[in-house]
Amino acid sequence: MEKESETHIKSGRPQSGVWKYFDRGESKGDGHWKGTCKYCKKFYPCAKPNALYAHLVNNCKDISKDNLNDISIDKPLTGKSVIT
Repeated sequence: MEKESETHIKSGRPQSGVWKYFDRGESKGDGHWKGTCKYCKKFYPCAKPNALYAHLVNNCKDISKDNLNDISIDKPLTGKSVIT
């Protein structure tokens, strides 16, 4: 017989693809997380995908233009994405 933890399937909304550009901190308990930009280290105490996306596109001076072209807020974060 399988253990309950082995058969549990994660539910809820898929994590936004914008998170591959941010380090996720602790949970705020309301479905949001603390987050820090991997490029310029700007901290967001309640990181929401729209605000994170806007930061990368409009404010982050340290992200490369190549990475800017790959950013999508609509695509869920899947697989193993590596940022160089």
